[in-house]
Amino acid sequence: MTESYIHGGAHIERPLFFPIRFLVKMRKTIFSLLVIFAAFNLFNCGNGKKQIKGVVKDISDSSLTLISDGDASVFVLVNVDFPNGNVMSGDSVIVTYKGQLTSGEAQADIVYLIPPKGNVINLQQLQKEQEDSAIKTRPVDPEKRKKFEQFLKMSK
Repeated sequence: MTESYIHGGAHIERPLFFPIRFLVKMRKTIFSLLVIFAAFNLFNCGNGKKQIKGVVKDISDSSLTLISDGDASVFVLVNVDFPNGNVMSGDSVIVTYKGQLTSGEAQADIVYLIPPKGNVINLQQLQKEQEDSAIKTRPVDPEKRKKFEQFLKMSK
């Protein structure tokens, strides 16, 4: 199939796949743009932020120590955001940060708290255990009760 039109008094016919021929001629430009795009994505040149997941070892007003894969990382806490709650030692978190972990100058931007898994309680089993472990008592001897009441009166 062809497309025909008149240009400057001349009748021109060309195939309908013109955009494909155009792309073939522009392949160097398209290839260059793809390489630049891949480089930006590969090296994360856009914002320089990275993420790490781990367990909080220690936290203070100015720093957070995180254990991830057995390695300890220290983050500076300046203008940090805790979007889903405060963090304590022993909590699992994901830290979005800027900087290098090896240099010790990594600045935390966002600290996401990973909530612990819920605990399912079987109420029927719990009631049975409580009944089985209930303390069995016997009635108090009237004479011992009278002595105890006198003791309470004297202690007031």
